[in-house]
Amino acid sequence: MRRPLIILLALAAICTSCLKEDSLKNRAEAIGNEVLASKLVGNTTGAGTASSVLVFIDGNIEDIASDSDERLSFEPVFRNITSESAVRHNLHCWYKVTFDDGMTARDAAEILAVEKSVKKLQYNSEIKQEKSEMMPYEGAMTRSGNGGTSFDDPFFVEQWNLHNDGSITSSAFAGADIAIKDAWTICAGSPDIVVAIIDSGISTIHEDLKDCMWVNEAEKNGERGVDDDGNGFIDDRNGFNFIKNSGSIDAISQGEDAPGHGTHVAGIIGAENNNGKGISGIAGGTGNNDGVRLMSCQIFQGGKNPTVETIANALIYAADNGASIASCSFGSPAGDTFYYDSDNLYKAQAGVEYDALQYFIDPANANCPAVGGNIVVFSTGNDGRNKAGYPGALKDVIGVAAFAPDFLPTAYTNFGPGTNIAAPGGDYYTNPASPATRTMILSTIPNGLTGTMPHSGNTQYGYMQGTSQACPHVSGVVALGMSYAMELGRKFTREQFVSMLLSSTNDMNSHLTGTKQTKDVTGESRLLNLDEYKGNMGTGAVDAWRFLMQIEGTPSILARTGEEIEVDLKDYMGGHAGELTYLEIDTKGAAALGITGEPAIEKGIMKITCTKVGSGKISVKAIAGGDKLGGGDSIGGMEFSKEISIASRPYAAKNGGWL
Repeated sequence: MRRPLIILLALAAICTSCLKEDSLKNRAEAIGNEVLASKLVGNTTGAGTASSVLVFIDGNIEDIASDSDERLSFEPVFRNITSESAVRHNLHCWYKVTFDDGMTARDAAEILAVEKSVKKLQYNSEIKQEKSEMMPYEGAMTRSGNGGTSFDDPFFVEQWNLHNDGSITSSAFAGADIAIKDAWTICAGSPDIVVAIIDSGISTIHEDLKDCMWVNEAEKNGERGVDDDGNGFIDDRNGFNFIKNSGSIDAISQGEDAPGHGTHVAGIIGAENNNGKGISGIAGGTGNNDGVRLMSCQIFQGGKNPTVETIANALIYAADNGASIASCSFGSPAGDTFYYDSDNLYKAQAGVEYDALQYFIDPANANCPAVGGNIVVFSTGNDGRNKAGYPGALKDVIGVAAFAPDFLPTAYTNFGPGTNIAAPGGDYYTNPASPATRTMILSTIPNGLTGTMPHSGNTQYGYMQGTSQACPHVSGVVALGMSYAMELGRKFTREQFVSMLLSSTNDMNSHLTGTKQTKDVTGESRLLNLDEYKGNMGTGAVDAWRFLMQIEGTPSILARTGEEIEVDLKDYMGGHAGELTYLEIDTKGAAALGITGEPAIEKGIMKITCTKVGSGKISVKAIAGGDKLGGGDSIGGMEFSKEISIASRPYAAKNGGWL
């Protein structure tokens, strides 16, 4: 009878041992999950993740690589990371870890989390491109003339976003544009300014873009398949394709949610001006090969989306290869799980992208001698929500919302916290009863692109809309400002430069009352409560002329078109302006303002009436020291003058004002 008892006891011992092992295993898994959770940043679910994990290692990579599971392979996320700035922003600490097909990203993350020197883990999540229709431009122009510019670009008259005379549609508001026409009389761009278009590829053979592309001369004149300039990227003649890891930029690819997007964005910024072809670009020069240069940093192609690592590498490449501005018409939906509702949360969770952004704007990496730091411009998003999406909401970048030709917000634009400024984004439903492509944004599209609407495929121009289109308007104005600052030999900190941009805007709040009947991108009717947008479209609508005046240092007066304003010349001519003898007021430089006759001055108060929407300068001359000029046989005063900028806008405050 003892034998069965022994067997039972043995079985009990085995079961107890199994229970202990299961308990220890469960406890180990719980501890492992807790450690992983403490180190995981960004997308914590692993959804939409590529077959790799990004790790931030504070220690010796060789030790971890040798100790880790043999199914894991390590490689640096970034190339050429030996500079002080790269080290300061921890670029050398980021590694991409790939793994066998039999493993999941979660498996790899759990293995890596137990390493003490692994401080952060980030799933290499994909960023999806927002769907956006492209509508081709094929018809004959509905308007003629050059819109009052000296340029001969035939489609300029259709670019209400650059010069809105109120005729593009029945509800259009004259002056709802970026005030570029008069700004071009001062500066139209500089080839020393490089704008990185971080987007789908730019058509490098487009008639309006081919001469505007940034060119890496070493690679252009070098040997194919060789890294001729030693920057770690082979054959990067006009930029780099970060999807294919190739120097071959591909502007046309099947399966894209927004076909031709990068080319469309590029044209808004820098299509060549005064070449007798197509459209005008904001900083596209005067036709003398003097416009800004466009660098294609391709992160979208076909149905393949970029990962966070792809985007981070594009930013580093742009900074290291001469770009002063990064134009980024993408982002995550406002309030999305991957990105967060505060800068601190974004900073803590964004990981590799945040470090790349900080590297791009670091003063040590500034590529424009006039500005102590590069500028990043993002769209705020097309979710129609009352907050901007990240990264556009981050305080270190400029977040851009969109308005329509009626100078009112679009149904799709994000607004509110994180929105810094507004610009034309286009709106097919500006008049919902009679929607029209003309109220969208006309720009360049790749040669032969079939697009999302049936057409011949021969056109090189088309319409799109979105905060994706608003973003490059601000990027283009920033590029124009940098060009002018360089021309003048002026120097600003990055913060000073951005502050001038954000304080050179036009008021939208006075229009944001009542409601606007429109439709969203799906065609569903929407009634916008405009009061919700008041104070939530950033500092207002970007104004190129007023921005250039701030850079120049010329005092600027904002006048309401058609109304007389009184200007106290003490602000410009000194404290005794009321007692000065005035010689003349030269208004030749203000022809665009429609000032008739010479403005009157009485006791130092100048009265001006501008009959046209426009911008220009007047020169006020007076005598310092008496009521007559000295010289020859007479004793008298010295002539002195002051140039004053005037911006005539239909939405200015009634009493004018100094900027």
